[in-house]
Amino acid sequence: MDPRVLIAVATGAQTGSAGISMAPFSSELHVAFAAGIVASLVGAIISPMRGEHRSWEMAESASLVREG
Repeated sequence: MDPRVLIAVATGAQTGSAGISMAPFSSELHVAFAAGIVASLVGAIISPMRGEHRSWEMAESASLVREG
């Protein structure tokens, strides 16, 4: 996509007598949204697979309590 089209859409400017075509802008915007949705779904699937978060500080304090 031509960057001038994106700038024209963002500023509301008209290019030529017929104005700008919104079709390329909207189709690429839909592709960007679809990529974001796919990335979010992949993250939502992988996140529970990681298991419970255990912090190093929590492990150290637990060992100190048992010794002391």
